[in-house]
Amino acid sequence: MKKFKYESLLELEPRYGNNFGTVYYKMDKKNLKALLVFVSTVKDLVDWEMDEYNSWDEWNTPNPHFKRRGKSAHYSKYQIITDLDTQLQRGKDPTKGLVGRWNRMFETTQYEFKLTQVKKK
Repeated sequence: MKKFKYESLLELEPRYGNNFGTVYYKMDKKNLKALLVFVSTVKDLVDWEMDEYNSWDEWNTPNPHFKRRGKSAHYSKYQIITDLDTQLQRGKDPTKGLVGRWNRMFETTQYEFKLTQVKKK
């Protein structure tokens, strides 16, 4: 399992109508870049597999295990990958929700990763 470090958690206030706020893993540039490289590599592998083995349906069919909060729709496996990749490509810290979905999807595989908090001195 790959490991990355984050400095702190930033929890935003809940938006109107929600009982929770978005939680961000605040990461330094070095760890954010390393996570981006890891996620982009996995995305490239999946893109290659979809092209090579014509497995588009497997990755793009909405998965009932990944329900969108407050919606009747579900995330596809590919949406989970591209959502996290897009967030990191934009230089933004990952959210707890994106990381959680990624790790549930890749649980017990080499593509699962762990975020650990840096100990303050």
